Amino acid sequence: MLIWNVNRTEDGPFKLYKSFGDDLKQATPTMANEKIQNLAVALIRDKIANMEINDVLKNRQKLREGVKSEIQKLVSGWGIWLETIEILDVKIASASLFKNLQTEFREKTR
Repeated sequence: MLIWNVNRTEDGPFKLYKSFGDDLKQATPTMANEKIQNLAVALIRDKIANMEINDVLKNRQKLREGVKSEIQKLVSGWGIWLETIEILDVKIASASLFKNLQTEFREKTR
């Protein structure tokens, strides 16, 4: 989940208008949201790829802070201020990795 706003410092509103123009007239700026969403997905994937699996699963705060700072660096050029970003859920897509992660727990319960 990501919440953004107009960066009200310096020429932030002008940068935002230059970046997204008429899209901002809509109640929901679709183009701006899609660009930010694609950027966030790419950065989250990059951060996850460079973290230990236990950190990804247990330390969402570290992941969130790293992603938020990286996104803010990039979107400030568009005139955007990132209010918050939250990692709501971590899902392991690989069935074999999920099974391997549960091995220790299963052995203890036997």
